Amino acid sequence: MSTSPQTPQEPKKPYRDTNKIEIAGQLGQNPELVALTSGRMIVTGSLASHRNYVKDGQTAKKTNWVPFTYRGDNPEEFANALRKGDQVLLLGTLDYREWIDESTQTKRSTLEVAAFDYKLVREGKHH
Repeated sequence: MSTSPQTPQEPKKPYRDTNKIEIAGQLGQNPELVALTSGRMIVTGSLASHRNYVKDGQTAKKTNWVPFTYRGDNPEEFANALRKGDQVLLLGTLDYREWIDESTQTKRSTLEVAAFDYKLVREGKHH
């Protein structure tokens, strides 16, 4: 048994740096399968996530369009199985991406979901 005094623990931070996102919504278009220069395949698309709120005593609806890339297993399966209007749950991280617009030579940027997993919540009317 040690008789040395215990070192006090550092106080815990009220937060931890975490980059994790879970978002559900409807696919805004059919997912697009894209080949990267490395040869790796990813899927790109956008997700419409809706939020209801009260404005002037009336319920209103706000739609946020969220761009995403799917970088998980079987991107071909993701692109072929899902269609515009499907309700999907995406799990991943937020990713800040920059590029040069080739037509205007303007620097562009976006914050997007880099998904590594997904779940089909409900099929759209197309199925």
